[in-house]
Amino acid sequence: MNLKTKKLLAREFLILMSAVILTLLFFCSIYIYNYSKHYQLNRLNNVIFLNSFRADSLKKTYDTKLNNQESYFNSVTSEFDLTKSEYNTSDKLWERLAFLAKTDSIKNRWDEQNGNFRTFHIKLGYNNPISFKKFIESNILTNQEITNYNKRIDINKLLIQLNQQRNIKETEIISHQNQLDYSVNLLIILLVILFGIRCLVYIIIKSVKILKQQSE
Repeated sequence: MNLKTKKLLAREFLILMSAVILTLLFFCSIYIYNYSKHYQLNRLNNVIFLNSFRADSLKKTYDTKLNNQESYFNSVTSEFDLTKSEYNTSDKLWERLAFLAKTDSIKNRWDEQNGNFRTFHIKLGYNNPISFKKFIESNILTNQEITNYNKRIDINKLLIQLNQQRNIKETEIISHQNQLDYSVNLLIILLVILFGIRCLVYIIIKSVKILKQQSE
């Protein structure tokens, strides 16, 4: 093997190694890219966790009262048709009950109602207007609880946005299989460019030189 052939083989080997090194660098850069995405995702998960914990903490301050309000409303609507009434939602009904309790009007309303209404409440366990008033007062949301309720609504809206961002971040992470596929495809492209196209260009140039020599 003469020196010229050795130089040619050495050059081709260096070109081949250049393609392999570039592919390895690309392969490793995906690790760095994924690390960055995982870091962002972990930070986002922490924010979601903290806000979820905060929302749950706020909920505990009024959740029992809201459940009691809803349970009472369901009991009433199962016994009386409120669809056409101005108190056809739990909020509207409890707003009215809160007003009656605040103005000490429960007893008057209790006495004014027909027997079915009193019988219904007695069946629920309220034997007199005093016990019914205590039930209402114990389940009316305080100003602080209303504030917490509104805060939780805002936090839930934020959580929806954060979860959407998390879903996007998760799709941006490149799987190991895709990492391998992308790297192999890059290596093939580099080999085609560095060897195939280069050889084609070399053949064309050589052919042009031969044609010029023949024409002279």
